[in-house]
Amino acid sequence: MKDLLFKKILLVPVLMTGVFALFLSSCDKDKDDDSDGKSLAVTVNFSGTKVPSAGEQLMVVLVYSPLSEVDMENDGPDDILLHTLTANDITSGVTLTFTNIDPAKAEVYVAAFVDSDGDGSPGPGELLECYQDVSALDALTGKANATNVAGKKAITINLDQILTMPSLAVTVNFTGTKPEVGKELMVVLVYSPFSEVDMENDGPDKLLSHFLTGNDITNGVTLTFEDINPFAEEVYVAAIVDFDGDGSPGPGDLIECYQDKNALDILSGKAEATNVAGETAITINLDEIMTGPSLDVTVKFTGDLIPEVGDFLSVFVFYTKISELDLDGDVGPDFYVSVALTQSHIDNGVTVKLDEIDLDKPEIYVGATVDIDKNEGPTPGDLAEFFEDVDLLDAALDVARPENCHGLNSVVINLDQILTMPSLAVTVNFTGTTIPEAGNEMQMVLFYSSLSEFNPETDDPDDVLSHTLTPGDITGGITLTFTDINPFAEEIYVAVLVDSDGDGSPGNGELAEFYKDVSVFDVLTGQANATNVAGETAITINLDLVLEMP
Repeated sequence: MKDLLFKKILLVPVLMTGVFALFLSSCDKDKDDDSDGKSLAVTVNFSGTKVPSAGEQLMVVLVYSPLSEVDMENDGPDDILLHTLTANDITSGVTLTFTNIDPAKAEVYVAAFVDSDGDGSPGPGELLECYQDVSALDALTGKANATNVAGKKAITINLDQILTMPSLAVTVNFTGTKPEVGKELMVVLVYSPFSEVDMENDGPDKLLSHFLTGNDITNGVTLTFEDINPFAEEVYVAAIVDFDGDGSPGPGDLIECYQDKNALDILSGKAEATNVAGETAITINLDEIMTGPSLDVTVKFTGDLIPEVGDFLSVFVFYTKISELDLDGDVGPDFYVSVALTQSHIDNGVTVKLDEIDLDKPEIYVGATVDIDKNEGPTPGDLAEFFEDVDLLDAALDVARPENCHGLNSVVINLDQILTMPSLAVTVNFTGTTIPEAGNEMQMVLFYSSLSEFNPETDDPDDVLSHTLTPGDITGGITLTFTDINPFAEEIYVAVLVDSDGDGSPGNGELAEFYKDVSVFDVLTGQANATNVAGETAITINLDLVLEMP
């Protein structure tokens, strides 16, 4: 969730660039017109506290429509006069004359501007106003009307107004859960509804960031957005305290929109944020903690095996039946969270809130495991099961199916099942004429694939059990058990060999056979097939065949 909400991108839009863009080429179209136009002398005096410098350019622009109706970005003014200021101009004023005004026009509006930074368009801090002390910004936004000078021969502009963009002061008070000193406060501003903003890729239109002090937390803090887009009809503001320091809001963080509007409701379109366009100051009493939909998993320890303090409980989620996954590949759960157990957890249970999983998935399977043996797992001997009381291995083999938790808000796992891998007990009786002696080494070997391609000189069996025979073994038989059998093996073959001469390998005349009464030599040469014991838990080999090499 955290990756799908407010991405921490500081965008600084150049609001005024292009708004007043003075496309000189659009004015040149009239320069060669020889018609008998009217003239208008415009005297500009510099009468305010801000005085331009010699060398800066004065621009006087003329339009035939109200400024609020002119597409300055694409069309530019109808006429423009440019003049590089001298020291005398600044002290005594300067007169520039429009000589070709269209006599048919009933409306003529004039503004003067000093381009102090040389970028060709007005910006904050520069001199700009319309005739008769009308704010150019107010005229452009339709808040005021410029004075129509149609029919006049001369006008004077006392240029003293400094272009100031709108600002918005946002005071944030902490009226609920208090953040810690040093946590980051972010105040974000957007010019369209939050639900329509692609925060992940675009980010907010403006962002202010501040690391909180003790005084901020106690008394509140005010951050001010400068250079607000004056043409914006919608302005929405939200405040966030990033508790976990990951740079974006998430569960547990403080976040809300102006006027106590829940951010998640607004992002999802369930509610509308308050439009603050036109406001100069607002206050956010930040007390809402972000909470999302979650699945609460309570784990209790109800069996004979009880974990110890410090053991790690892992709660995991699969969005697909585990039996349908390729477990031979690098497959893990879709989500998991680990908790170091305390005595209270062990005695009373522990609840894990899964608030970052995708609850819209049609299948959600939840399980829990405790790493008892401290090996990366789960491994045999660990507590492990799916909800509801489904053995982890049975679920993997599709012998049993976990309950789908889609649509549930909470589940309880009584964790008492111990992960146990399949085993195979092999009993060997010595029933033939060749009888081993006490002290001989007996080996049981196990294979998970056909023996037709097995090379005894280069290949090894998949598992080996060794045992030194006793007199009791020889007379009464001996049982050895393969533990941790691969539960997914579709083929399992078992052979028994007795190393009578002690050379460490089968030799001519030594006892050796596959279950069930199949010659080792015949199996290795492809003349016979060993018996597949996959799925068996116990077998008996009556060992009476001896190895006869050709």
